Amino acid sequence: MAKYSLSYVNVDPEEIVANVGDPIKALVCGATASVALSEIYIAGEESASAITELVVNRPTVQGTYANFQTPERLNPFSQAASGWQAAGQANDRTGTLGANRPTWATNDILNLTLNCFAGVVRWVAPPNSEIIATGSGVAGELAVLGSRGGTGNVSGHVIVEQL
Repeated sequence: MAKYSLSYVNVDPEEIVANVGDPIKALVCGATASVALSEIYIAGEESASAITELVVNRPTVQGTYANFQTPERLNPFSQAASGWQAAGQANDRTGTLGANRPTWATNDILNLTLNCFAGVVRWVAPPNSEIIATGSGVAGELAVLGSRGGTGNVSGHVIVEQL
């Protein structure tokens, strides 16, 4: 299966308030697509201590996205990504969506907390433990890296496998 990288540079995550907020990335599948989130790398970029709690979540209500990033193939011979989209540009989060932001579920799938004053987090899924998004609707969307607390600037990447 083909693997893709989605990078982000010096992004200020928006805090999730009342379960609403823009994620840094959102993986959105079409009706017949499936993707597996297998790695997240986060590096803090603040000049002073700034604790930030970033989470991965499967929203209960999907967002409507306007800004998309082309997934970069890890293998140059792999096919281009198809059937799914990555919302959020390399230098910004998904964008100001207003009333069309995703509604985050109360329980997060993954919580990655770091001090954005040079802190680093790398999460790699153990074998057969990748986080899956499949099909259309809420099962087909993953909100990747929204802030449950703090807004320290971060850079990094997400590795996704098209199933």
